[in-house]
Amino acid sequence: MLNNSCLVNLNVTSRYYAFATVYSMVLLVGLPLNGLSLWILLKRHGLRTSNTVFMANLALSDLLLALSLPLHIYYYATARWPLGAAVCTVTTMLYRLNIFFSSVFITYISVDRMLAVAFPLRSRSLRSAKFAASACVATWLLISAISIPMGIRYNEKLHICRGENCFDLHVDMGSKPSRTGTYVFPFLVVFILLPVNVSCTALVIRALHRCRTHLLKNRKTDVMLVFVANLLMFVVFFIPACALICSTSLNIKIDIDVVRWTLCFLTLNCCLDPLIYYFALDTFWKREVESDT
Repeated sequence: MLNNSCLVNLNVTSRYYAFATVYSMVLLVGLPLNGLSLWILLKRHGLRTSNTVFMANLALSDLLLALSLPLHIYYYATARWPLGAAVCTVTTMLYRLNIFFSSVFITYISVDRMLAVAFPLRSRSLRSAKFAASACVATWLLISAISIPMGIRYNEKLHICRGENCFDLHVDMGSKPSRTGTYVFPFLVVFILLPVNVSCTALVIRALHRCRTHLLKNRKTDVMLVFVANLLMFVVFFIPACALICSTSLNIKIDIDVVRWTLCFLTLNCCLDPLIYYFALDTFWKREVESDT
């Protein structure tokens, strides 16, 4: 007898085809954009500045998400999952962790650019490629370590459900083995990273209002668009996803289609990231680096 949380209707419907279509479009756009962005950052910029290091890690996180999408497409196109619990667990964790890796790396970019605008001279030693690389490595290791209990719990539930439901599985992520990761991540995004981005935006607005530098005066709009984009990423993508995780942790029943559409909508961030951040890097921030040198 399967657990009640395993009972999900796997009949292919028009909604399933809609999910498969959206994931296919995100894959076709997100995979080449992030792959190209990462290649250009490594080959053209060479990770010589803190900003390029943060951008490369953001592109890598989005690239991993895009690489997981073919399995989502197959699942929703066929309503079958023949690959077992282990593959589903890895794919699902790549999908979920992108929320947190992306939100952290976007915050790093926001702080780095705020320091460059508001404190250009005093922050030079802090804004080094070595310091940025250390912060990124620590982030990958810490978030991955915290997520291990979540992955173990998800894998256990999948085995109980025979791995058939995979991405549609209602998992009790609030259970004791995974409680730490479940509550730490939403708290991190909503109560730490979002306020940091808001503070950086406020400091940049004040710095731009007071600035007398000809370059900054001419590019105020470009600079502010980056920070506005950061805030929109949190409000539109990350906070709804965190609310969804908290709801499942508290055993609040949510319509399965709301869950599906929220997670489906979340993948759009991997298409927008390279368009927003690489565009900004190659215009204003390329000039900023050149002026530093």
